[in-house]
Amino acid sequence: MRTGRECAIYLSFPAMKILIHECGIPSFAAFEQLGKVQLSDRDVSKALVSLIDKKMLVPSDDSYVMTQMCRDIVKILKNARCVLICYGHMRSIPMTCIYVDGVDALTMQVDTHTSDMLRITVIKVRDLVNEMSEYDFMPVCTDTGKSEQDKERMNKDIRKVSLDDSEKLLDDDNMLLLIDRIKKDSDHRDMRLCVWKHPADDMIEVTNGKNSRCVEYDRDELFHMIDDMGNLREMEMNQP
Repeated sequence: MRTGRECAIYLSFPAMKILIHECGIPSFAAFEQLGKVQLSDRDVSKALVSLIDKKMLVPSDDSYVMTQMCRDIVKILKNARCVLICYGHMRSIPMTCIYVDGVDALTMQVDTHTSDMLRITVIKVRDLVNEMSEYDFMPVCTDTGKSEQDKERMNKDIRKVSLDDSEKLLDDDNMLLLIDRIKKDSDHRDMRLCVWKHPADDMIEVTNGKNSRCVEYDRDELFHMIDDMGNLREMEMNQP
């Protein structure tokens, strides 16, 4: 399957709900609208036709067979151990759910033109972070050559980010990128990454609600942190 933004797939909420149900995905943290979808027989029929039209399913005798495109999507959703919920500066990009399976990621967001459709892409985690780094509001990476004293001063100015304050943070002009993590079979956020504008230098902060770590902004550092969050790797934290 080709990956990247150029091959986005658009599915209705009923079609997505049928797909995850039929593929035996018991726990699926995503958009609130998806959980509220009630399917009538007519809805099921329309959704199946849509999945065939989108080349996700192929009729076979009295049932349906998943295409490779569909299998790629289902594999990531099944294997993902968490969902990363991404917000951009002052809500400038749609809320995006990111599911990570090793080096691969699936992104899902409500389509900006049709609110009853989901926009889905399969992309490498590295390529996804590169795209994030190109957003207009993101910092430009430069070699600042900061002294150890400068870096120490920056680390003393770490913001304490409560895991329950997403809405408040989204209205903060200094917050450039915010990513919350929700583990599979859970409904609460257990980790957050923020990219902040900072007087000394833009920075990345990650927190688990008790401890935090803050580093000078760098695209590679952002990739490693998002990769670790998505794959549930242990992350180094400073003491509170």
